[in-house]
Amino acid sequence: MKVQIPFTTGTKSIIQIVHELKEGSETKTLPSASKVWEARGLNANKQWKVPEGERILEQLQIVEVENAEEISSAPIPLIEHFRQGLGRLKGGYARGLGLGGLSNRYMEQELIKAREEQATKRADDLEKRISNMGDTIKMQDDLIN
Repeated sequence: MKVQIPFTTGTKSIIQIVHELKEGSETKTLPSASKVWEARGLNANKQWKVPEGERILEQLQIVEVENAEEISSAPIPLIEHFRQGLGRLKGGYARGLGLGGLSNRYMEQELIKAREEQATKRADDLEKRISNMGDTIKMQDDLIN
């Protein structure tokens, strides 16, 4: 069965809901996909606007617990959370987050960029440690001589 997930429910888009949840939080960080899904999917009577809404929420919550590290290390955790929870990601979920598209090629490029940044940071940290070790060796040589 194909799950129908409209970009908007009522008058607000998913990105508008994300922005409101972000601004309403104390930390001003992006909310999890399960919080966004719950905020956009329930009406005032706590009834789901989208068929299968509760099942999708449970699926997003399970993915959030099981893949927390992978989701948090993604360039944009909210999008990765939706991608893992829904199986595939519609382009509308990314609008407003600075992404041009969510093709596999784009995701691969983002992953390569993230790994490159991590490697550069690690290399810089190692260079600092080597420099500090060199200073320590000089001080020990001075003490011995």
